[in-house]
Amino acid sequence: MIEYIRWYDYILFLILLVAIILFSRSFLKKKISPDIYSYFLNGIIIKLIASQIYVHIYIYYYTFGDTIRFFRFGQFYKNLLSEISNIGFFEWLFMDNEKYMSYIHYRIDYSYGFADSSFFINKISGILSFITFDSFLLNTALFSLMSYFGLWFMYIAFIKMYPQLKREFAVSILFLPSVVFWGAGLMKDTLSLAAIGYMTYNFCRVFILKDKLSIVDIILNVLMFVFCSYVISQIKVYQLLAYLPGTFLWLFYHYRGKIKSDFIRISITPALLTFVGFAIIFGLQAFSEELDKYALENVVDTALALSYDLGRQDAGSTYDLGVINPTIGGLLSKIPAAVNVTLYRPYLFEAKNIVMLFSSIESTLVLIISIYIFFKVGIFNFIKKVLGSGVLLYCFVFTLIFGFAVGMSSSNFGSLVRYKIPILPFYMSGLFILYFQVVNQPFFDRFFKKKHKKAILKPNKNIQSINK
Repeated sequence: MIEYIRWYDYILFLILLVAIILFSRSFLKKKISPDIYSYFLNGIIIKLIASQIYVHIYIYYYTFGDTIRFFRFGQFYKNLLSEISNIGFFEWLFMDNEKYMSYIHYRIDYSYGFADSSFFINKISGILSFITFDSFLLNTALFSLMSYFGLWFMYIAFIKMYPQLKREFAVSILFLPSVVFWGAGLMKDTLSLAAIGYMTYNFCRVFILKDKLSIVDIILNVLMFVFCSYVISQIKVYQLLAYLPGTFLWLFYHYRGKIKSDFIRISITPALLTFVGFAIIFGLQAFSEELDKYALENVVDTALALSYDLGRQDAGSTYDLGVINPTIGGLLSKIPAAVNVTLYRPYLFEAKNIVMLFSSIESTLVLIISIYIFFKVGIFNFIKKVLGSGVLLYCFVFTLIFGFAVGMSSSNFGSLVRYKIPILPFYMSGLFILYFQVVNQPFFDRFFKKKHKKAILKPNKNIQSINK
């Protein structure tokens, strides 16, 4: 058996953990507002601990998994630089998957190779191994840190828009258990989660927030947005295509408020919505090869195949969305069921093991909070607020598109709990923003009375247009 964890890996991890704590206390504490510093420090410690639990569960409980293969293949990639004499550094750095597999196929006991999207993770893991001394624990910890900082910057962007909701955003972005745990491993989901968080921050800084940015800052944020888009396109392109429509809508709503003419403002809305719709279709077609089962021409077949397979399987951790009519219309009719399974399932009675039990508890809490907020807000206010707010459209459109795609194409809850983590921070943040806009009170203040209530209700003058 391959030794994935060495005794001194624990020492290396403790050194990293202590270094992070000391650095945050001596430097970052001065840069971060005191009222959110505790969120930052507690969040990063919990994230790092979660990364180590993640490794041990996969090694000693599952004994297999993609995270193990990513690390192992990353080791092969890293070792190529020293083992193959005719490979130069830049050739090694930009090597494609086909050439890489040709070098290592004789060294592994797998009868298959990875797709290009997986090879991207192999590369990152192999590069990190140079500075982690080939430590699985440290490689995973660094992946978790990338994820955490992406979410932290997203958190900063959201509290700049709604400073009254610091606690609510901390819960929805930083401390959701599934996001903490499943976004802490050496996996595609961890890296894509980090990229989406950074993209949200970059987009908000340049286009939404009233920060006075220099030309250099604008260029850097735009370049970071483009780079993160590239990263997601390399590993999970369907997430990018689900994310961008809400971004375009938010941008449109933000600048639409600056148009003085009511006629122009109203008349261009249908044109934009049509443009976004065609952009989605074009994106699905343009990336059909990369999208695979999510491609427009394959999505119906994928859903039908899954439905057929589920019918042949025992209950276990699989789920069934019912009979699917083999048409686009029949597929779209499953949107409510697909989004429901992504956000609110597995239910408590569907839990078949300890992992599913924890997931079902979280899903139940998300469902309870959703029902409470929807009941408190009301259908009319919900529709009015969402259609009139760029940030709410941004959160809920991403949730709707992503939730539908994942809910339809996943076959079991085991995969679903990991796949759905990118939308949970957006969905929960959207709920808390919606509640605040209607009730004019932070959600948790309803249950935990807070002093200086009047100060809480004071709006942020710099972003009044966002709260419309």
